[in-house]
Amino acid sequence: MTQARILKLAFAALVAVAVAVGGTLVWGVFRWGAQTHILHERLDAARTTPAPSRFDARELEGLPAPVQRYFRAVLTDDDA
Repeated sequence: MTQARILKLAFAALVAVAVAVGGTLVWGVFRWGAQTHILHERLDAARTTPAPSRFDARELEGLPAPVQRYFRAVLTDDDA
């Protein structure tokens, strides 16, 4: 085998590897985009409108004292 033939084969192998890597990257980008789109659709489908809630001082039980003091200072029962 001549040196020129070895160089041609090495170049062909290098090109084949580059094409394979490039193809895998392109496929990965499209796959990532498709999966992301599916996840966005699932999130949008699960989205709900939050119902307005009212403050109840009993919900403060179990919170640290400074937190309870703060909420009691800024909120009153039935505040939205």
